[in-house]
Amino acid sequence: ESPTPAPISQSPIVEPVSPGPVETSPTATPAAIPVRETRQVYWLKVTDTGNQLVTQEITVQKADSDDRELTAVLKILLAGPSNPQDMTTIPPGTKLLDLKVDKTGIKINLSREFGNDDGSDMLIGRLAQIIYTTTTEDPNAKVWIQVEGKPLELLGEGHGIEVAQPMTRKFFEENYQL
Repeated sequence: ESPTPAPISQSPIVEPVSPGPVETSPTATPAAIPVRETRQVYWLKVTDTGNQLVTQEITVQKADSDDRELTAVLKILLAGPSNPQDMTTIPPGTKLLDLKVDKTGIKINLSREFGNDDGSDMLIGRLAQIIYTTTTEDPNAKVWIQVEGKPLELLGEGHGIEVAQPMTRKFFEENYQL
């Protein structure tokens, strides 16, 4: 009976060796580069006939949820264009407070800067940029926009534009002129 405990007492001696391979595995992980996905961000370009939506392809790290991926995309949008020919109508300092994707649509909560009044052209452009950027993957998705946690009903003050909730690309195209 004494030989059987011997292998058991040896197993703790074997275990300290196992951290060895664990240390080498981090050098193996760079082979598993995170998957990048191509997404689109919408900027505005001023043309002779008015503002026009233009897309820019960006790459984001593939996330395990739509929420995370869209959050990364929107943060790029809110940071502003890298190309001087592209323009954004989203006020500087606008932050993404929260984003959720569920079966009812895409719910976005933006900081109060998003509601700053800049004239109706700018407001419509701003709405377009958010709606089109968030619905790149699903053009029929419903977008619910909140500012500081309250549903956005009027964008801008006084001569602001009414915002229907939820907003869709189709509704935008039928009701607003860029």
